Formats: sequence, C-alpha cells, structure tokens
Amino acid sequence: MPSQKVNTDSSGRVILLLSDCWSNIRDGIAGINKSLAQSLAMYKGIRLYSAVFTEASKLSQAAIKEASESNVILFSLASNGTSSQELYKSFNADPCAYLSDLKERIPNVHQIVGHVPVTGRACLAIRDQLYPQAKVVLFFHIVPQEISWLGDNIPFDMLSESELVNLGEQADFVYSITEKLHWFNTAKFRNRAKQSVDHHLFLPQCSKEVFSITREKQTGKTPTILVMADGRAVDPWLGLDIAACAVNK
Repeated sequence: MPSQKVNTDSSGRVILLLSDCWSNIRDGIAGINKSLAQSLAMYKGIRLYSAVFTEASKLSQAAIKEASESNVILFSLASNGTSSQELYKSFNADPCAYLSDLKERIPNVHQIVGHVPVTGRACLAIRDQLYPQAKVVLFFHIVPQEISWLGDNIPFDMLSESELVNLGEQADFVYSITEKLHWFNTAKFRNRAKQSVDHHLFLPQCSKEVFSITREKQTGKTPTILVMADGRAVDPWLGLDIAACAVNK
C-alpha cells in the first residue's frame, strides 16, 4: 500500500499511472512518465496519481517538488528494504496487496496507465479487481529480442511475444513508443492476436529545454544540426530529454 498519505480528492477525471520511477536520468521510461503525467495534469478537471517503486524516503526533494508543481500526486509503493527487482515481481504478481486501501481513498479511477513489460499485468489486475469500469492504457517499450542479451540485469520478467500480444488484447488502448516499435507490434497484433487491438503510435515530445534552444543567425545557407550522441556529448542532456535517455541506454 502507499507508504505515505495520499491526497485523494477524486472529483473530476482520475488517472492512475503505474510507473517504476519518476526522475531517473538513466531510464527512458521515466522520461515518458514525466512527459505524459505533466501533459495530462495540465488539463482542467484531471487528477493524476503516479505510483513509483522508489521508497518514499529515497525520493529526491527535486522530484517531489517537480511533481507537485506539475499537479501530479506522487506516492511510493515500496516498503523499507524492498529491492526494486523484488518489487517488480511481487507487484505484478499481486498488485492489489500493495493497493488494498486505495479503493477507499480513491473511489473512482477512470484510466489506468502502465508500461509493458514493467507494470502491464498489474494494470489489468487492478482494473479487474478494484476498478472494473476503468479503461486500461498500455505503453509498449521494447522488442524482446533486442534486450535479451541483458539477461539477469533486467529487473523485470521478460515476457514472450505471445504474452505481449495477450496483454495488448486485454487492454483498451495500446501505444507503441517510436515508429520502429509500432511497426513491430502492428505485425505481431495482425498475425497473432485473436481479438482486435486498438493500437496507436506514440512519439515522445522533446523537453522544453530542447525546444528552447535558439538558433543563432547564420550567414549563407549553412544548416544548423543538433546531434544527439552517446558519451560525454550527451551527458548534459540526461534526464532532460527522452532522446538523450534512450541514447544512453
């Protein structure tokens, strides 16, 4: 269950975002969490709760402040001493054990948003057991074969292609991150899914830090090119832009 008090005014439309982290500069998913949460919370009448795996005592003040300023209610699922790898497995196995009192605190949830394979199964279980009227939105992030070489370094259980397709069938809406993944999942859903999958492309927006770059006045027709590369050149951008996070991975 949440390890700290959660503001539970559930008036308006309520969105529950199940993410594993909020502001980890080494994780591309965190960049999408923040971008999505901050964008949704800007709309009038929306209350957004973001559950994270980081212990409440280890959430940085900067992260808490950033979430608060974005009107995102951030709360932790982790208890003291629980490793992230243990939490990935136990939360997906029985998410309602962690959110047993959430139904009383937040009577109605309209959308449950999760990431596959990190919290996809948990989203479906929470809908089925706590909020049967809620719609489940799943973001697909990976091609299984492309991360299999990481082996035991992956903190979550890697799902098979058949399991990924099954999650897509059970969700109300599916978004694939980047055109490459959208192409991959479109083929899988078309050839393997037994039920229709409402599948869309999601292209993360660059952060305001990237958009705020001003182009110096050029003479002639010399183009200005911004190159995102691995190594020291990308370090200043880590945590600021999803492209930089993804490059670093």
